[in-house]
Amino acid sequence: MQGTDKDAINAILEKARTKKGLKKIEVARALHLSLDSEELLKIFGENNKNVGTTFAGVEIVHFCANEAHRDFWYQTGIQQKLGTVVFWQFIVPKILDLMEIVGCEYLFLFAADLSEDADLVNYYVDNLEFIDASEHSAATPMYDFACRFLCQETSTLQERRTSFFEHFNPDEEV
Repeated sequence: MQGTDKDAINAILEKARTKKGLKKIEVARALHLSLDSEELLKIFGENNKNVGTTFAGVEIVHFCANEAHRDFWYQTGIQQKLGTVVFWQFIVPKILDLMEIVGCEYLFLFAADLSEDADLVNYYVDNLEFIDASEHSAATPMYDFACRFLCQETSTLQERRTSFFEHFNPDEEV
């Protein structure tokens, strides 16, 4: 292998190793292609975004409380919000089961919250322990274009679920 080929391949491997992403010119050099070649355009097309790293995750979609049951929920006297209980009691166990058979580092959602005080985003952060991940980039479908990307790591999901139920009735003495 010639020195320039080896250098080009080493540069690509280093970018992959350090998760910095690949540059079009480096791939062209390694594959002996011109910058405007058909093969290179397929790799670096305008609809493709090359990133340094990706994460396995599950998106939660259309997560909301049914307004028809809100009055019933209030009558139960349960202090926790309906959606919060549904999340920790029903959704999280499904995610934990899923994690036993597939990789899942993150839960994420796109919060449809256009309010000035971000009530919905604050709800997801305060009650479901999502974080505002605006410093991260996410592939956002057009459907979620005006939504805020929120996520949470799954590595401590079971511990956080246990903590939620240990503190379910804050007024009760242990």
